[in-house]
Amino acid sequence: MARFKEWQESGAPDYLNLGHGAEWEANYPHWEALLDAAEQAVNQASVLEREVISDLLFVLARDNEDERVAEILRDNPAALRRLLPQALRYPDAQARWQVAAILPAALGTVAVEPLMQLKLDPDEYVRRRAAIALSEIGVE
Repeated sequence: MARFKEWQESGAPDYLNLGHGAEWEANYPHWEALLDAAEQAVNQASVLEREVISDLLFVLARDNEDERVAEILRDNPAALRRLLPQALRYPDAQARWQVAAILPAALGTVAVEPLMQLKLDPDEYVRRRAAIALSEIGVE
């Protein structure tokens, strides 16, 4: 995580010659290792500490095109429940909308309360994704 943040702060150099478009994160030379580390952290859901949760949410937000971290969280409801309180107020909307999108598949009707919170989110896209997710579980 620290290496990614250093790379980002240094201007996200395009070492891989992929250009700097919407998916600039893919230029990170250790992107796969970062995703692997995120998956390992998710798989240890019972020991997720606040700092680890923050790091996971950071990577989730950066992985907003492929949404692989979102899939990992969707498939591990215990980890998602553990990070949900922090995710609902995470400052990056890219993480919040992805959480909204995966909640129905991961938690079913238990997702209603957090989705209702996200439906009031300051970010319009988060609100729309929460509304879509609520409709998936039959709540309008």
